[in-house]
Amino acid sequence: MTTPPIRTLTFGALSWNDPRLIQALYPEDTPPDWHLSCYASHFDTVLVAEADWRGADPVVWLESLPSQFWFYLRVEAPLDEAGLAQLVSLVEGLGDRLGGVVLDAPAASVEATLRARLPAVPVFTVTGPAGPGRVWTGPDSPCPCGMVGWLRFEVRPTPRELRAAVEGFLACQEEPWCVLFLDAPAETFEDARVIGQLFGVC
Repeated sequence: MTTPPIRTLTFGALSWNDPRLIQALYPEDTPPDWHLSCYASHFDTVLVAEADWRGADPVVWLESLPSQFWFYLRVEAPLDEAGLAQLVSLVEGLGDRLGGVVLDAPAASVEATLRARLPAVPVFTVTGPAGPGRVWTGPDSPCPCGMVGWLRFEVRPTPRELRAAVEGFLACQEEPWCVLFLDAPAETFEDARVIGQLFGVC
């Protein structure tokens, strides 16, 4: 009898500056410079909004974070040469603390360029065919997908809705480690972890 592989699922948010997280999880009146450290006390990965990574210094990011924390960099629009150079520099500065680069649909045109400039960096896109580079964005996503999922909930989903989402993501990929980013109210993350524990993946 074959033993099924051990799988790990982790959850992250789309920004450490999400007002919903600041209000629910951070100490009152936390200065903006401390937001990332506060975020990292609750999560071990983040999908960094483009507004957060442009002009950022990776040394500042890493100096106060635990060693088991990973960044995924979101590209929301096509990059000019200056933007591409900035992204490449940030990727190099993050080193093995970078999980990958995630391209929104408007930024899909830079996929080939990024893969050429950053051949060792995983690049994921919300568009395109099924495969290891495809971001899972819900039940309508093509399968198989890569190790990155991304869902938006305007309001806190019911446990049934959240369970169906987690189950759908896990069924669509077989990576030993995967991450589901949630754009959702803060309470959703604890609900998601409980569901992950019930599935034996958190």
